[in-house]
Formats: sequence, structure tokens, C-alpha cells
Amino acid sequence: MKAKIFSLLLTVLVLFSAIVAYSASGRERVFTGVVISLTDASIELKRGRREIVIATTPQTVYCAPDGSAADRSVLELCGTIRVYYVQGELGLNAVRIQLIHEGECFRR
Repeated sequence: MKAKIFSLLLTVLVLFSAIVAYSASGRERVFTGVVISLTDASIELKRGRREIVIATTPQTVYCAPDGSAADRSVLELCGTIRVYYVQGELGLNAVRIQLIHEGECFRR
């Protein structure tokens, strides 16, 4: 009887550990928003009331609206982009950034 209880508890513990490890891993998430700030190291996006700052790295891949490869020059203020990102040790890191719609900011 004690062996069955021990094996059941061990199984539950292993399952719980796997769930925690999966939820804490670098799962890729997606955010689509308008660029409100752009620096060499990060992009700040806004969608509705939510604002998010995502760091860019040398490994970040940039894509044009048609999905073809591009460079960082596709990013501009007021442009709508879709960012695929992961949670890193120091914050959110962009994996891939795709331009959805070019910016339409007007400066007077």
C-alpha cells in the first residue's frame, strides 16, 4: 500500500514539474501593435490601452508585409507590426518582427 502511494506521489510530482518547466520556458508569443517608440535596442508598441516594450537582438529576423526577408529599416513610427517574442532573463526579446502596415504619422 505504501509503495502505491509513494509511486502515485512521485508521478504527480514529476507531472507537476513538467508543467512548471513548460510554462516557464521560452514559449513564443505574439503581439500586434503600433510602433510608438523605436530605439537601437528596443521597440515600444501600443494596442488599445496596452503598451509593451520588446528588446531586439542581433538574432531578430525582420520581414516585409509579404513575408519576405527584410532589414530593420522596415520599422518606422506609427507602423503596425507583428512581433513574435519570448520571455528572456531580462525581459521580452523579439524573435521575428513582421511589418503589417507602413506608418502614417504626419508631422507639422
